[in-house]
Amino acid sequence: MKSIIPNVSLGSYGYEGTVKIEAWNKHSADRFRLTINIETINKVHKTTYQWLIDHQNEMKKLILKQLFDLYPEIQDDYGWDLNGKKERHICPM
Repeated sequence: MKSIIPNVSLGSYGYEGTVKIEAWNKHSADRFRLTINIETINKVHKTTYQWLIDHQNEMKKLILKQLFDLYPEIQDDYGWDLNGKKERHICPM
């Protein structure tokens, strides 16, 4: 069954697909995986998807701002100094 959301189609667990969010091109070459665990996509889902695409730059700014604000608190968990010069470990233990 064809979906009203681009690159999303009915799969084993509902509607699934990948979405390329252009605002994140500098940060990730990957596509984002999208799964909607329902049997039917309607106009509300399409409108929500379109809103996310239309407002992706604002969302990116908000997400990055929050990460930068939290960085001093989580810095030790991820082992990077403020300038990114010193790596203690890659994954938090």
